[in-house]
Amino acid sequence: MRASLILVAIVIFAIAAAPGTGGFHVRAQPAGSPVQSICSSAEGQTQSGEQSTMESPLGTGAPAGLALTVLADQATEQWPTFADSLVLTVRRLHLIPAAVTEIRRTQGPLLFYVESGSVGLSVNGRMETHSPGVAALVETGQHYLLRNDSTESATILRLALVPPDEETTVGRGEIAQVIDGGNEIAASPGAIESRLLLRADVPAMSGQAHLFLACLSWIDPAADFGSTSHPGPVGYLVLDGQLLVGDAGVLNAGDCTLFPAESPRRLRAGDPPPTLLMFGAVPDAHPLWIPVDAGSNSSTAGEPSEFECGDLMAPDEPPVAAELTPLHPEVRVRL
Repeated sequence: MRASLILVAIVIFAIAAAPGTGGFHVRAQPAGSPVQSICSSAEGQTQSGEQSTMESPLGTGAPAGLALTVLADQATEQWPTFADSLVLTVRRLHLIPAAVTEIRRTQGPLLFYVESGSVGLSVNGRMETHSPGVAALVETGQHYLLRNDSTESATILRLALVPPDEETTVGRGEIAQVIDGGNEIAASPGAIESRLLLRADVPAMSGQAHLFLACLSWIDPAADFGSTSHPGPVGYLVLDGQLLVGDAGVLNAGDCTLFPAESPRRLRAGDPPPTLLMFGAVPDAHPLWIPVDAGSNSSTAGEPSEFECGDLMAPDEPPVAAELTPLHPEVRVRL
């Protein structure tokens, strides 16, 4: 009798744990799944061969067989002074309803792209609400905060170029913003999640340049356009499929790479053809794609910069809770 009861319990537990039954089953998602949705909205356009979803010169001169969908393209010439090098990071930020960051001062240009939901961005005290597909730039030295006043969660991408050890870690906060009612509100644990997708060391920049985020895919999987280079640091994150780099490099979903300016590289589609998140900074008046002479040795030239791919599944910066604080005569601003 006891053995029968144990057998029944095992069967019930197995049924509860089966996928789709609503029981206690927990299944880990593939490593690339948190960011696959970034380019899903542009799939229809890339399949038809459109070069971009916004007016941007970056698609000009793209090799035949590729489809480039520009998500965000903003120009800046405000760079950190006295910086010998910069750190380029790409992060994906998730804001639950009513989430808000503290006021921060940028140490370098930040490019935001709203992937889903509605996000309020305050720059130097001026608040604007941005819907999905909208990009915004925060210049070096400006004060800003992010908030989600809607009843739905919001997700944004952030490209940053800042001096070493000066990255703004959105989601770790204390004082957030002064609101009517005489209180300062602060993010509670889990309200804002920041996930690192890529971090790379790049040389300092000067003059006007375009910061951009884009989706890249292959219209013709057999296309081989040889070696090309970019005029500024440009990185790739494989969202799905397989990317072939050079003669022997293979990048799968969740892998990333970054090439320095004017570094030749040969990119081809693997099996299956890849969808890539493409990002970087390109000096003004320079084309994104630069053909490289056939005599160049692309298998040895163009070694990637020092970079690391982030953990796409686990937050690398758990938010820190802060208590509600009475309003002070002056607004505290964290620098």
